Amino acid sequence: MREKIDENGQQVDRDRVAITENRPPAGSSGKAWKVRLVRNFKRWVGEVDSWPIPRDTVPEPPDLYSFYEELCILRGEVRKDARRNHDAFTRFNDALSDFHTMVKPLTPSARQIKKEDSKQDPVDGASHRELFMSLVELLERVKRIEIKLSKPPETGFFSSRKKWLAEWKTLLQGIVIMRDHFEQLLRGHGVTAIHTLSRPFDPAYMKAVEVVASRSIEPNTVVEESAGGYLYNDQVIKFAEVKVAG
Repeated sequence: MREKIDENGQQVDRDRVAITENRPPAGSSGKAWKVRLVRNFKRWVGEVDSWPIPRDTVPEPPDLYSFYEELCILRGEVRKDARRNHDAFTRFNDALSDFHTMVKPLTPSARQIKKEDSKQDPVDGASHRELFMSLVELLERVKRIEIKLSKPPETGFFSSRKKWLAEWKTLLQGIVIMRDHFEQLLRGHGVTAIHTLSRPFDPAYMKAVEVVASRSIEPNTVVEESAGGYLYNDQVIKFAEVKVAG
């Protein structure tokens, strides 16, 4: 018979030994066996007092202090979520304000492009450069708004934040689509961006706004673009503002 192991396994073994000892051996007198049985029973009764008392698994009812503590934690979470909502709405409002400021002059500029393209006589390059300079400034503003919106609002405590996050993503997608169409419009009229990153600094197309110390990058190399530069028919209409490794 295999031994049964549990939390009182040691006591089970002792009981088994006691039972074996209490069996009357063959040929023994009944009186001696009874004496030994009484002695072992007394020893077992003495050991019962040392057994561990089983723990009560029934949970205690919550007291008033515990309830107050949980209430304070919940109130703190609600306040944090309210602050996150306020920050998100503030960023959203700033982005919309920038967007409105950007789009407002865009319509007359687009109309002017269409008007000049429809003329029979070609216009001088200076007129186009002046027009496209304002348009590339608007494009750079679109890119800054895109960067501002690239970080989504933090997930809050309430489930309604999921809807707010979906609306935020929709706005960001709209900005990206508009930026792509804006760039296509400018390229269609001969306006192209100046590529600067990881290239040697060229004062003919770039303006250095900061020198960055670096041991891993070759000196005079562009490490970051602060503002984009643009060409119109291979002529600079806006210098790129860059940071250069020193």
